[in-house]
Amino acid sequence: MRKTISAVLAVCLAVGALAGCAEESSSSETVKQTKAADAKSAVLTAVAAEDFDFMEFHYAGSGEDMLGKSVDELNSATGNKFTEDTAKEYDLKYGCVYDLGTVDSISAGRISLGAKYPCTLNLNFNDDGKLVKISYYIEKGDTEAKTVSDALIKSLEDNLPEGYEGEYEPRALGKDSAWFGKDVDGYVYTVKHFDPDDSGYPVVFIIETYKDKYGL
Repeated sequence: MRKTISAVLAVCLAVGALAGCAEESSSSETVKQTKAADAKSAVLTAVAAEDFDFMEFHYAGSGEDMLGKSVDELNSATGNKFTEDTAKEYDLKYGCVYDLGTVDSISAGRISLGAKYPCTLNLNFNDDGKLVKISYYIEKGDTEAKTVSDALIKSLEDNLPEGYEGEYEPRALGKDSAWFGKDVDGYVYTVKHFDPDDSGYPVVFIIETYKDKYGL
């Protein structure tokens, strides 16, 4: 009888040991999978996204207006440049952020910045899921920030269609800033020049419709 009990206990201990090994192996595999997923995510966010010529429609009158498109329509029109996989941050409610890397131009080369600067692209959608705001955040401080804002303002002055007028250094935007608009059915183009102490991205270029900007 004692031999039988001992044999049963031995079997139970062996099964328990095997179960423990299996659990440890499963836990180890889960950790490996988690680390692999984190590494993949880090690679995705480290790779610069590809810019798109958002200003072709506004300057040349050709191409498509991307404002007002859903994220699916936007990606269909741009060759899937702005998916969740290419985003640094992806939130359709609060905005999608794309790291463009260090660039010497924006809008796929249409607007020269004069030198290379780190840049991110923010896309904001409304409650209906439509793109309502395109913002380029250009990172540089102190003396070079004015060079960037000057380049953006000159590009707008030289290329916007007839009828658009600029307001320079408005109180709401500050020194070396400007915005350009036409009428309620048109667009508003804003160049914001922040104090370098207030933002890591002292120059921001924004494209939006007049109605979306002012909530009409």
